[in-house]
Amino acid sequence: MKKVKDRALLSMAIIVIGVIALPQLVMAYYSNAAAFFKSYPSTTTVSSMKYWTDSSVATYGFTTYYSNARSKWDAAPNAQIGWSSTSSYDDAFVRFYAIDDMPLDYAGIAKPYNSNGSFLSDPDLATGAVWHKVHVILNKGYMDDKGYSSNMIQKTALHEVGHVLGLRHQPDNEGPLDTVMIQGKQTFTDIGSIDKTNVAWKY
Repeated sequence: MKKVKDRALLSMAIIVIGVIALPQLVMAYYSNAAAFFKSYPSTTTVSSMKYWTDSSVATYGFTTYYSNARSKWDAAPNAQIGWSSTSSYDDAFVRFYAIDDMPLDYAGIAKPYNSNGSFLSDPDLATGAVWHKVHVILNKGYMDDKGYSSNMIQKTALHEVGHVLGLRHQPDNEGPLDTVMIQGKQTFTDIGSIDKTNVAWKY
């Protein structure tokens, strides 16, 4: 009986030691090509993006958030990112909107379209497609319902404009949050160093 107990204790000790000895798996943030969708806007487009702003943006109070988001990405060092406002809906590469629709399950969304007007619901399945237009929408109803602070709203705007540049979601990570491309409620007022490095690599 004692031998059985000793054998059981030895087995448990081996299991415990094995668990302690296992290396912690920490997902690395995506960088360079891995940080971008397989389809995205052209470098020429990104260097001078014409944007149009729907009246809903001012109606729901998102004008400053969008403006700040454009400025922060524009200021990314060593990246040729530019913006120019246009009053023409048809000429705009980016069209900014706002809604107040709590049942829709998102705080913000960026929707790219190709040249024939087709919505690219999964930019990774549209390898090689060049984005022709992008619609960006912030949802006041959802953010109000979830108790978003001003900095959380700003992070959402930064995040969605990051998608305009072709950046994909970054993985959730146990390490320091240094990218606005992670999903969820975080407080950011600027893009992270990882974001800056990635757009500098591409643009």
